[in-house]
Amino acid sequence: RAEPSGRRGLRRAAGTADDSVSRPRTGLALSFKRHVQNRMQILASPSVRGTCNTLHSIFRKGTSMNSQLENVVFEMEKAVRGKRGVIEHILAALLAEGHILLDDMPGVGKTTLAVALSRAVDLRYRRVQFTPDVMPSDIVGFSVYEPQSGQFVYHEGAATHANLLLGDEINRTSSKTQSALLEAMEERQITVDGRTYPLEKPFVVIATQNNVGTAGTQFLPYAQMDRFMVRLSVGYPDHDAQMALLRDRLSENPLDAVEQVLTREELLAMQADVRAVQTGDALLDYITRLTMASREHPNVEVGVSPRGALLLCR
Repeated sequence: RAEPSGRRGLRRAAGTADDSVSRPRTGLALSFKRHVQNRMQILASPSVRGTCNTLHSIFRKGTSMNSQLENVVFEMEKAVRGKRGVIEHILAALLAEGHILLDDMPGVGKTTLAVALSRAVDLRYRRVQFTPDVMPSDIVGFSVYEPQSGQFVYHEGAATHANLLLGDEINRTSSKTQSALLEAMEERQITVDGRTYPLEKPFVVIATQNNVGTAGTQFLPYAQMDRFMVRLSVGYPDHDAQMALLRDRLSENPLDAVEQVLTREELLAMQADVRAVQTGDALLDYITRLTMASREHPNVEVGVSPRGALLLCR
């Protein structure tokens, strides 16, 4: 059957269009195939394989670390209910090798947190109840002359051979005694009578202070405040957490149920992995500008120091 010339022209035009589209599609498929082959060759190169293996190793370490830390959180929550956020901040500071200041009302579980941490991670735990009569030698130790040997013999203080030193109500002692912690917190060593003694690794100070009942308290000097990585508030428990707290203590002390789930060696390995994390210049620039802005802000009495910037970078 004869078709009008206009219809035949439309059909030829449509066929031409289909042919013109099909050819580029074939070319695109070939181009994509070559692109995939090139990328596979690149991925097969030794340098890329090494990078992928490294990333996979980091991922596996991160997954293992998260699992181990989750176990620590679980054990600590046996003793302190409803404070997961505070526990996670404490563990983050511990991994970054920082010290923690717990500033809150009396009786909210600050000391219990520290004890639970020491039991879950198997840290050697020493506690100092800071009062006005505590001396610096109680912290760092002292030397005593022994007539029998004719020598001075060093006697250990609370900081010696401790992995976790709890300074309870640190603001109730004198500034002189507080200053005994400065070298220990910054350099992980103590000096007595001209001799230097390295501290155990890991070493972390958890200090508590009450913001009420300030009779007989001393302000922490800026030099010591600057050595704490985080300052946390525990806060009162909510209704469900306090009900659980009361039930748990009807028959036993929940701290007795806290089990060790992490060793000191594993914690040191985690801290080494954290130190190995690379920080880009963009983040370093942000930290620098943030700390410099704090020093110039009219409502900030003392801005962030270079030490504070280093702690933030960790």
